[in-house]
Amino acid sequence: MYQYIVFDLDMTILNTWEANLCAVKEALEKLEGKIVEKKDLEHIFGCTTNQTMENFGVKDKRAFIQEWYDGVVRYQHTISFFEGMKELLYELKESGYGLGIVTSRTNAEAQVDVERFQMDGIFNQIIGADDVLMPKPHPDPLNKFIEENKTQKEKVIYVGDAISDLKCALRAGVDFAAAGWGIQSNHDFSESTYYFNHPSELRKCLLGL
Repeated sequence: MYQYIVFDLDMTILNTWEANLCAVKEALEKLEGKIVEKKDLEHIFGCTTNQTMENFGVKDKRAFIQEWYDGVVRYQHTISFFEGMKELLYELKESGYGLGIVTSRTNAEAQVDVERFQMDGIFNQIIGADDVLMPKPHPDPLNKFIEENKTQKEKVIYVGDAISDLKCALRAGVDFAAAGWGIQSNHDFSESTYYFNHPSELRKCLLGL
């Protein structure tokens, strides 16, 4: 049924929860003098980098981005694949599926983790927030993937953990699989085509294993 499986990156493939929360918290304190509790930063997942900076009124965006990046590097020991996800990516690739990433990060930011976690060559295409005029929750990123891979929306499924991911899929007319293993909110995912609690459930759906 599907030919392409497109994934969000943060909290879908990689568990970057602690690294990003700590990095943003420290960047806000250092550059903006703002003390923000980690629980009040959870909404950054699903937001673009620019949206996060706008939400907190960041003045020097270039310095903030660098501080955020440096912070994630400091906390990279907390980042890991979700259980079974790395193996699933290779199995899907070997089974003939085309794979992609659509992320709210910039393309360059996403490429760093793709290389760091040795996912080079797995994905047909990576689309970041800076690759389109209107990033998630708008449909532009998925529409771009569909167009540039010369496929149809019915042959694509998007896997993600955020409401912005779901809205992007719905607006693009693409089936959506909620990555329950990475969802950290109480948002309503009832419009999802599927809801999976573990990557093994996604594996069974796509590979019958």
